[in-house]
Amino acid sequence: MIINNEDIIKTAKINEDEKKGIIDVFVTDVNSLKNVALSLSKMGFDHCLSVTCVDYRSRMSVIWHVSSYSNDEYKGHVVQLRIDVDTSKLVPDPKYRAPMIEVPSLVEVWKSAEFHERETHEMFGVNFQGHPDLRQILLPEDFYGKWPMRKDFTFNKSGIKYEFE
Repeated sequence: MIINNEDIIKTAKINEDEKKGIIDVFVTDVNSLKNVALSLSKMGFDHCLSVTCVDYRSRMSVIWHVSSYSNDEYKGHVVQLRIDVDTSKLVPDPKYRAPMIEVPSLVEVWKSAEFHERETHEMFGVNFQGHPDLRQILLPEDFYGKWPMRKDFTFNKSGIKYEFE
């Protein structure tokens, strides 16, 4: 077992697949997320490979993929740090099409998460609380509030409205 840190074991569900080198750390309480990330960092998982989100319509999973450059024991392993947010009860802000979800930023733990969180913010409408700079980096400014990677995203092309199911 790679993850044997007591702080992580107490606050997260862990599933390790030794063959694939993937360790799924599912945090159930948003207030524990940063502490679990700090524990992973102290163990030697020292950089963030990517941050993404999965839209399941009634909930969204925010996922940080982290690994280690410095600890030989962890090379070849990727931790998938994940938290789910229930979106069924969120009320949309009138200026946006869909409600923005909120989770803590992990840039303080892994500086390499900064641009990945910005992209996830821009594409999925995830507000990373405490992030130093959530400016858009890919889409034009007038696109704000329309998150193109969400399942409820619609767009008009030549007067025809496309909707994704």
